[in-house]
Amino acid sequence: MTSFVRIIVTQRVTDASWFRDNTQIVLPTGALDDCRDELEQRFMITAVDEQDTTRLIGNPVVIPKVHDWLVSQGLVPPTSD
Repeated sequence: MTSFVRIIVTQRVTDASWFRDNTQIVLPTGALDDCRDELEQRFMITAVDEQDTTRLIGNPVVIPKVHDWLVSQGLVPPTSD
């Protein structure tokens, strides 16, 4: 059982798309205008402004919490699992 878990974890961590999807949220530029300061104070993330987007970067534990907070603020739709 332990080796099975280790294989799954290794595959997930080394898969670039998994890492990208679980460590960042990409929003349109301006989406955080009214709440960016609160977001950065509340969570240990980095907000990077790009040409047309703002990228929120954090660890895989924090990003789901950031997403939930963004949903509660009406900034992103909830995900359907």
